[in-house]
Amino acid sequence: MKKNKINTILKDLVQLVKDDMDELKNKDFWSYDRSKFISRYGKDELNKKYSYDIDLETLKTLIFQIHLYGSIIHTDDKNKDTRTNKIIEERL
Repeated sequence: MKKNKINTILKDLVQLVKDDMDELKNKDFWSYDRSKFISRYGKDELNKKYSYDIDLETLKTLIFQIHLYGSIIHTDDKNKDTRTNKIIEERL
């Protein structure tokens, strides 16, 4: 796996966030536990091939969640947000 310099990662992340700002219009889209999603669906070969892009998307998601909700969404085994105690409905 290729290692990237921090400056490169930050540059790529900032560009991704700038390019995708219009995605913030759909607030509900970002209401999910990204870590749980990746743990569940990120195990195939395609995800391994594009792991850098997927990781940047994850960082973008976390930043968007902080912006939209004031914190990153983390859920327990019952899909309850560990900070707000609200149930997070998972979507595919």
